[in-house]
This record gives sequence, structure tokens and C-alpha cells, in this order.
Amino acid sequence: MSTQSNRNALVTAEENTELGLLANKHPGIFTLVEPENSSAFTQSLECMLNSSLRGTNQVARDYALNNLAKDEVINRFIKDLHDICAVEAKQDKETIG
Repeated sequence: MSTQSNRNALVTAEENTELGLLANKHPGIFTLVEPENSSAFTQSLECMLNSSLRGTNQVARDYALNNLAKDEVINRFIKDLHDICAVEAKQDKETIG
């Protein structure tokens, strides 16, 4: 069974959290609603159900392909390790020299 979804999501999070920042950086990735705001949640859910948002969410799909795909995660991790090693090597060289 596939756990992938290209549909739209309704997310409860504050704007200053990682999810809130993600929503601001990638408009349309999901619908963001403040936590504990049941009227906004209900209104957003009704809006989503009554709109054309039933198809593929291309913003979310593109984000997932570019940031969450296994190869992308591994390549980013390897790059980060190289960057860390380069900084440490430079610091070691400065300490010795």
C-alpha cells in the first residue's frame, strides 16, 4: 500500500513553527490554520471540500520530489558532511599553523 498523497492538506500550526514557516515559504503547499481555532478549521475544511482543491496539489508534490525524495535527502546529508569536514579541517589547520 502506498502512503504517498498528492492531495491537499489542512494543517493546524502556529505561523512561527516549522510548518508555519513552510507554508509561508511555499504558498499552496497546504492550508494552514491556527491551533485551537475550531471555526477557522471548520471553515477551511468546508472551503476545501467545496472547491476545486480535490485534485493533485502540485506545490506539495514538487516540494516532496525536491526535498523529501530519498536521493535528495542522502545527497544533502553527504554535502552537509563535506561542509562540516571542510570547516573542521580549516580550523585544525589554523590551530596547527
